Amino acid sequence: MKKVSIIIPIYNSENYIEKCVESIVNQSYRNIEIILINDGSTDNSLEKIKKLSIKHSNIRFFDQKNHGVSYSRNKGIQYASGEYVMFVDNDDYIDEDYVEVFVKSIEKGNYDYVIGGYKRVDVNDKILMKKVFKDEKWSFYMFITPWGKIFNRKFLLDNKIEFLKVKMGEDIYFNVLAISYSDKSTVINYAGYNWLYNEESVSNTIHTKNTDSNKKDLLFLFDKILQNINNSYYEKNKIYVKYFFLKTIIWYTLYSCKNMDTSVVCCNYFDLKKYISDNISNCYEGIIKFNPKGESFRTKFIIIIFIILDKLSLLKFFISFYSKI
Repeated sequence: MKKVSIIIPIYNSENYIEKCVESIVNQSYRNIEIILINDGSTDNSLEKIKKLSIKHSNIRFFDQKNHGVSYSRNKGIQYASGEYVMFVDNDDYIDEDYVEVFVKSIEKGNYDYVIGGYKRVDVNDKILMKKVFKDEKWSFYMFITPWGKIFNRKFLLDNKIEFLKVKMGEDIYFNVLAISYSDKSTVINYAGYNWLYNEESVSNTIHTKNTDSNKKDLLFLFDKILQNINNSYYEKNKIYVKYFFLKTIIWYTLYSCKNMDTSVVCCNYFDLKKYISDNISNCYEGIIKFNPKGESFRTKFIIIIFIILDKLSLLKFFISFYSKI
């Protein structure tokens, strides 16, 4: 039975960390080490972690100054002694058979990594929605969180796959590199990860602030991806990467509409679009006809509308209208 290292970066999670850890301790799969990394919490998280480590012998905890989730996850990969690595966010929890299902799946095909689905839950454990993915190439681009997956640790180390230290998109870099360096990965029809809808969490708040800085993060992110992506994969799948970049900047544009002046939002969009055209190929070329299996009709429709509005010089008008909805 191979060891699985589960990495949990922790920041101000005193109300959730016990439930998170207990869900891992109670797994049907027994050979697990739990790596807790306290990232400069200012609440009682550290005290709770210490108590949990005394209670459970398979917990290793580390305390550090606040460096951010990317730094913590990268440290976790270094600290890990397991042959497999999994990530869990500090306010989420997993079903009892979660690790067992993933281990069986990754060993069945000797895969580099395996992705599953998830359930969106509220604080009362009510399931708000359930999401599973098809075993298609595009599914790997649709699900870019580090959790809901299992990785062969050697695969990550050998290919220098790590999280990028940016406020937005650190998990995008990690996952796109993983996609490009692996020809042995698969999707399973399983949703045992419980993603808490928590309005106070970082994932629900970080993108509402400093959106101009987020544009710079995206440019830095795209640069790093293109510098470090597997060249052989990239040449064969350039349309996937370009489509993903375009989808990302459209999402960013729609999200930032609520926080920034319309002219700034438009300027940021055109800057990002220009980056794609300058560094891959004409941003819109081939996109309308490209239809990756598994992509939602809604997402594809939004992308097409953006392209049409831009070509008709109506994008600024639309963004101004959308920001008021």
